[in-house]
Amino acid sequence: MNVDYKALPDIRGEDEKLWIRPARDEDIEFMINLRNDPYIKERFVYRKDFTLMSQKNWMDNMVYTGKVIQYIVFYDDKKMGCTYYLPVEDREDEVELGIYLDPNYVGKQIGRKLTHLFCDLARDLGFNAVIARVIETNPASYRMLMAAGFNEESTFTQISEPSGKELNMKMMRFPLR
Repeated sequence: MNVDYKALPDIRGEDEKLWIRPARDEDIEFMINLRNDPYIKERFVYRKDFTLMSQKNWMDNMVYTGKVIQYIVFYDDKKMGCTYYLPVEDREDEVELGIYLDPNYVGKQIGRKLTHLFCDLARDLGFNAVIARVIETNPASYRMLMAAGFNEESTFTQISEPSGKELNMKMMRFPLR
């Protein structure tokens, strides 16, 4: 993946309260605090603490170079989440979606609406499919992705960072073409 970060648009959903914009340096503290929230961290494979240095390196080396796409999520003009695309190894026409929302907004259909926004953006950027990995201890995300039109493709085990614990995962896919 190699996109022009500066050309990424702000996007408003059908629900005008929900919108996203590309992540910027001013968002780093928000992203660190949100991603280090125990509720969120427990639902991700990568569970190391985010730090100021790690997040600045991520922004400089991955986001601003166009290797990944990261957006900040707003609802009623309040920052309430992050979403990102990662390249899929050996599949240049696919991207992996990741979403993390402030726990106060979970269960309000925002994740499903956000997933639709990002699938539309992926289609506009020329991708053929969006995938998502869901940890089995996160049934809410699984239900949300199913409701958004994703299909379960496979199950597998992945090692958690930094604990080394094996996690049961589901691979989900949303075809765009």
